Amino acid sequence: MVRKGTPDAFDEILARKGFAVFAVDNRGRRAGPQFQTAIRHEFGAVELKDQLTVLDQLLAQYPQLDADRIGIGDGRMADR
Repeated sequence: MVRKGTPDAFDEILARKGFAVFAVDNRGRRAGPQFQTAIRHEFGAVELKDQLTVLDQLLAQYPQLDADRIGIGDGRMADR
C-alpha cells in the first residue's frame, strides 16, 4: 500500500485481502479555495478526471496492477 498518513480500517481490510489501495486527494475534497473553485458547476466531472489521470500514472508506475480490475470509490482506488 502506498499512502501518506495513516490508513483507515477499510483500507487495511482491502490490503489484507490482497488489494493495492491508493487514495487520491482530488480537487475540492480537502484543498483550499483555489481548488474548490475549479469544481464549481462541474461537480463530479473534474474530480473523476483527476482520479483517472492519477490512475494512468499509477498503472504506468506499477506494471503489476491489472487495468481490467480497478475499483474507484470515495477517492480510493483498489486493484487485486
